[in-house]
Amino acid sequence: MRAFILAILSLCILSASAVDLDVNQLVVNGNPTVIHNGVKNKTKKAKEISYLVTDGTGQELIMQVESPELKALKITKIKSARGRLVIPDSVEIGNETYAVVNLYTKLLAKSYEVRLPNTLTKIRTSSSYNYFKLAAMPLPISLKDIGKSSFIKELAIGLYTIASAKLNENITVGTRFRTMLDCSNLKYISNSGKLVDFDAFLSKHVRNDNWEEESLKYFIQKFNSEADGQLICRDINAKEHPNYKYYMIIKPILIDSSGRIWANIYISPIKNINKPQFVMAFTAAGDYDDAIALRDPLKEAGEKIAKLILKSM
Repeated sequence: MRAFILAILSLCILSASAVDLDVNQLVVNGNPTVIHNGVKNKTKKAKEISYLVTDGTGQELIMQVESPELKALKITKIKSARGRLVIPDSVEIGNETYAVVNLYTKLLAKSYEVRLPNTLTKIRTSSSYNYFKLAAMPLPISLKDIGKSSFIKELAIGLYTIASAKLNENITVGTRFRTMLDCSNLKYISNSGKLVDFDAFLSKHVRNDNWEEESLKYFIQKFNSEADGQLICRDINAKEHPNYKYYMIIKPILIDSSGRIWANIYISPIKNINKPQFVMAFTAAGDYDDAIALRDPLKEAGEKIAKLILKSM
């Protein structure tokens, strides 16, 4: 009887349309050790005190208190970063802990992996970085406002390796993925740059009732065609195969009025869907009035993600 109950629970988890991922896993080797030093500006106003935040690897960030009441920080300058930029969720100042909520500066003009904080709510106009491509930058689901001109126009599909796991040691020829599309955190970019419910996008045109399921089918079809048997991708609800090694969870984060999406793809071991080992970040063009809402971007993503994984093997 107990085994039967556990089987039902497992089925419920796998059939869910949303997965509560442990996003704290997206920090390389855990949260960075934060060292801070207050450097006063000329005005000596409390809100304009700058803090140098380093992690001992050569990474240096300048932050200011955006809201003393909310204990919120904004990043005003990225002084240096070597290869991989890991922005912490919080910084201790004195005996208080402040959340990092606003990216208010340009990223460095070089190609590297970027880990944005899970507390980030704003990417403002001065942080435009569409003049270069990032290797990978997963977007946090906490985003609420990206401004009118701050967002990435083109983000290279890239792989962000979590902790010490290496793709080429874990994913080999014949690896099978159980795949799902999770739109529970998808937000629509309004003309002002504010992020609103995805339903506002869907309601603009007639959509098929099963648009989500059909969109995923196009991803799987293109992925398998490109992988040509070297990798195999199946719907999470398809008949289980004993050799499945990973879950592949596609989580669109943003969509604009043209239907272009920005999304993360998480790869988790089959034994623990909530603990991703790898994440890929991508953007792909869409069609705003398609009855299968995410058909075009997921077709493009399926092909490119397969290419990326094969190249990394």
